[in-house]
Amino acid sequence: MKLSVPIIVACCLAGGIWFGSILPTSHGMIGALWLTLCGLLVASWFGKARTHRILFIGSFLAGALLLQRQDVHLRAQAELLPHSDEGVTVRVRGQISSIPSVREKRESWQTTEGQKPLQTVFILQSQEIAGLSDDGNASGISVRPPRFRVIVDGNALSRAGWGDTVELTGKLLTVFPPSNPGEMNYENFLFRQRLSGILFVQHPYAMIPVDSLSWWNPRRRLNQARQEASRLISQHLSPQHRPLAEALLLGNRGFLQASSERQFILSGTLHLLAISGLHTGILFLFIRRVLHVLLVQHSHALILAAISCLLYALLTDLRPSVLRATVFLLLSTISQLTGRPMRTSNQIAVTVILLAVFDPALIFDTGAWLSFLAVSALACVDSARGARQTEQGVPIDAITWEEWFRERAGNAGLWLAYRYRQMLAVTLFSMPMVASQFHVISLSGVLINVLLIPLTAFTMVAGFLFLLSGLLLPWLAIPPAFVFGRLLQGLQSIVSFAAGFDAGAVTIADLPAWFCPTFYGILAFQILTRRPRRRYCLLTIQLVCVVIAFRLASAPPMHSGELHCTVLNVGHGNAAIVITPENHVILMDAGALNRGHRTSETIANCLWHLGYRMVDAVIVSHADADHYNALPGLLEMIPVGQLITTTEFIRSDAAPVQELLEDVKDRRIPVTIVASGDRMTLGETMITFFRADSALSQELNDNELSLLSVAEYRGHRIAFPGDLDGRGFEQVSPELPECDLLISPHHGSLNSNNSDTKRVFQPETVIVSSRNDATKAQLSRIFGERTRFLFTSVCGAVSIRITERPLGSEEFQGKSPGSVRVSGMR
Repeated sequence: MKLSVPIIVACCLAGGIWFGSILPTSHGMIGALWLTLCGLLVASWFGKARTHRILFIGSFLAGALLLQRQDVHLRAQAELLPHSDEGVTVRVRGQISSIPSVREKRESWQTTEGQKPLQTVFILQSQEIAGLSDDGNASGISVRPPRFRVIVDGNALSRAGWGDTVELTGKLLTVFPPSNPGEMNYENFLFRQRLSGILFVQHPYAMIPVDSLSWWNPRRRLNQARQEASRLISQHLSPQHRPLAEALLLGNRGFLQASSERQFILSGTLHLLAISGLHTGILFLFIRRVLHVLLVQHSHALILAAISCLLYALLTDLRPSVLRATVFLLLSTISQLTGRPMRTSNQIAVTVILLAVFDPALIFDTGAWLSFLAVSALACVDSARGARQTEQGVPIDAITWEEWFRERAGNAGLWLAYRYRQMLAVTLFSMPMVASQFHVISLSGVLINVLLIPLTAFTMVAGFLFLLSGLLLPWLAIPPAFVFGRLLQGLQSIVSFAAGFDAGAVTIADLPAWFCPTFYGILAFQILTRRPRRRYCLLTIQLVCVVIAFRLASAPPMHSGELHCTVLNVGHGNAAIVITPENHVILMDAGALNRGHRTSETIANCLWHLGYRMVDAVIVSHADADHYNALPGLLEMIPVGQLITTTEFIRSDAAPVQELLEDVKDRRIPVTIVASGDRMTLGETMITFFRADSALSQELNDNELSLLSVAEYRGHRIAFPGDLDGRGFEQVSPELPECDLLISPHHGSLNSNNSDTKRVFQPETVIVSSRNDATKAQLSRIFGERTRFLFTSVCGAVSIRITERPLGSEEFQGKSPGSVRVSGMR
């Protein structure tokens, strides 16, 4: 394959953007890049023979310059904003710069009506922030007011729309340091989206409309069309079909349950939920075919189809994947209209250039890369197919039905083989990035995606007809809505069936850092080289790298001879991971107040980061939500060997507890009920359980009946008391041993952490898993100066290591990622 100028320019531009991200961000760096770029332009004027070389170097420098300029402005905006871990209450006036969408609030239990509370989400381009400097000047440059992601509790669609000016009062959060191993750097994620923070608004009436767009403004019309489309979906489709319909047609996954989304991941069909080239391509081809039947001129049909795709992209809020697909289709349309065919590789390259110039941070977007990789894979297959095709003979005048059937059957076989080659290529190209992002390798996706191609096409066409007819005349939407609903049901059934195969997907831990760059580097050389022998050699090297990387990611770490205990920072809640020297993984509680889903992701990411992909046992202390509400989400991501808990937890009449137990039963996870004095031996590690007499369960509350676990290894003990306090603690205290480390009962509550707690445990270190360190001074007076306190809200996750040497601890310093302080405990 010969490299064209657009491909080399796109690669140089992307490389320059990456290079700009590792350079120090400063005005001096921008000036140096400008001077170098201007020098190259002058050189190109006098040295025409080196024009291409200078163009490539200039593209590299331009990429670095674009990112540096964006980063300087974003950092200057950040300097203007107040910073606080707890957030700052502000009043902001600004213009809504995206179409607001509604989603269900995942971090809450269902209401009595069976519905979850709603949230409204949009992007706000601020104009004025109360209490901040109005000069708009920081570090000597003029700074554009920052953009915020706004989350409003409740349905606020009736208050304002895209392009309207509003005034909001809420809590602004701008600090998002990673505080747990394996946790995503959300601060950097927002930074790359050109966002300076998140503004939380507690009620729709805290958003006051200031100025609205005129009725003829296109943005207002698109906003109304989006809201009307959402209303049509809600009105004509059942509650079971609405979440999938909104995801497929509008790109809004806010109503999709985590379990349903996980099914798409396991079945390898998650791309159906992201508005991308598949959706816009189906729309483009459908409109082309309809206009062809209506005998519309070819050029006019191309223009109308392209305009329709552009409007649809605006309707779905121009997400990166749909933006990439739309630009690609527009380039294809222009090349056909001008009669100058453009190779697919050049279309991809020009698309990268245009999008990177518009937003350099798009180079770091995983979704955009997956989209480009999928198109590149299809282009490679099409190129190989075109090279093998030969001119077919002239068909005979008449054939029999039998001959016609044989011809169609033969073509169907060729079509199926071609589609499977396409799907295999897409899977090969995207597998490393999907595995590193979702920690899943879907084998069933290779098989069912080909079968889903026609079903997805019919489903999307029915959905487009449903929306179009409903937006024109609401009563016309009833017939296509019925067809659309049935097709959605069939699509969901196939995805659920494929996700149900245990062998259809493999869960892995984090891949080695070297794997993705190595894999895609070798893949690029394979595509570019023309020599078959060299291709086979590169393919062999690539397969060896794949085997080594996935072996490292699927096998547990080597025997360390240490007991590890990591207490995660989950806010007001409990989640501690105990790993024995024999690689047994025990999870002590799993929950957080109003953060169950997020906590399940925190636990799973930590396990994957440590190199583990399953949990041998989960120990649940009692039936408070902040100790177990992460388990439903965790069971979707991580296999669990058994659940260990108490009789009171099993008999709890709380609906979430019973739903969790039903889920455990459906997954055939054994449940073990322990009594006081029971022990579990895992090699050299022994876990002993203590709890109050179950005969007093009617007299004691949940906290007093909490299960207390003590992990012992080589003479060191760690106590996990849950929320144990009051009469329950008094009853078991004579049996409790002294412990080196205590996980503070009831999240540092003064009622549970008293002089009796100190007298019984005599801990040298106390770890407090709570939202803040407000009780630090009081706890220090109770336990004395010799007891060290570690608050997860301050120091992040805390890891304890027990070896033959003195006990040691590590604090995950989220505010300065990568820095770790180690101190001895004995």
